[in-house]
Amino acid sequence: MAQSFAALRPALSEATLTCLRDDFHFSTMTPVQAAALPLLLTQKDVVAEAVTGSGKTIAFAVAAVEACSRLERGPVRVVCVSPTRELAAQTSRVFATLCKAHSLNSELITGGSTVEAPERCDILIATPGRLDDLLSRAILDVSGVELLILDEADVLLELGFALQIDRIMKQLPRQRRTCLFSATQTRAVRDLARAGLRNPASVSVKVNSGSETGKTPTELISQHIIVRAEDKLRCALDLLKTARKSLVFFDSCAAVDFFGRALKAANVAERGLPIINALHGKMAPKKRRAVWAQFRECTSERVALLCTDVAARGLDVDDVDLVVQVDAPQKPDTFVHRAGRTARAGRAGRAVLLLEPHEDA
Repeated sequence: MAQSFAALRPALSEATLTCLRDDFHFSTMTPVQAAALPLLLTQKDVVAEAVTGSGKTIAFAVAAVEACSRLERGPVRVVCVSPTRELAAQTSRVFATLCKAHSLNSELITGGSTVEAPERCDILIATPGRLDDLLSRAILDVSGVELLILDEADVLLELGFALQIDRIMKQLPRQRRTCLFSATQTRAVRDLARAGLRNPASVSVKVNSGSETGKTPTELISQHIIVRAEDKLRCALDLLKTARKSLVFFDSCAAVDFFGRALKAANVAERGLPIINALHGKMAPKKRRAVWAQFRECTSERVALLCTDVAARGLDVDDVDLVVQVDAPQKPDTFVHRAGRTARAGRAGRAVLLLEPHEDA
């Protein structure tokens, strides 16, 4: 039986409970929240693994805001590191809502923006490269940091940010608390936990489906289609006709650009197919933010976003009902995270993987 936020011990403040109820419309905790929050609220270092879409962000954001509300106001108290600009912006919106309930303030700093270090803020959300740059130039006061949160820790390491994370951790106070949140636990994450955390508590929440335990949501319909390479695009378009909001994954920026231009040239929207947008890591930051915001906020039309794995991790769009993987992922975890963009937080969703005949094994 789901446990309510109000029954949590140590107890949450009335401001947080009201915000969770009125702004987020949450009254009961997800399994990862029920497991991690008591540890976070009692000043423990935590390493948490939970399926995608399970509510990890709310877990660490609530704990961080509760901690800040009890501390003396000063320089940065909480630092949250996210692997991509889109995920950092999404996390920032959650923090901003919770902070408003406590009259706290949060700041977002990412690569590609002109914002420099804030003079004063309670909670800082940043991408690793930008944060490392600010710390290396000694223009950000982190002497009062009480809590470091590494969100999607395995992706931070997979994307090559290990050196930046190491430098960031060395610049923060040694007596801080550190929390690692991830959908998958890799060897690199375990090594990081051993090196950077003090006797951390481990939380692992998996999906229990009959006799099996897995990482994919229970409401996800996962399918694959064997199709020749030259027929993949036509097959993908047929699938997009069946959904209102779709994510279509390719394995390179060039593929996203090529197929995006091809579909727009073919005027697919005029033939009853979705509006097509494209997103990848080589786009200009301003355009990248605009494309993601347009896709996230679209409610009236059928829309599809062609993307690379920059959109595969952590990003939460409530109403994505279809994920199509045109190119097969190279790693099983990548498949999990792509598919996890749909069927989030108990909603239904469908993920379809297109495989060429030689890939059926």
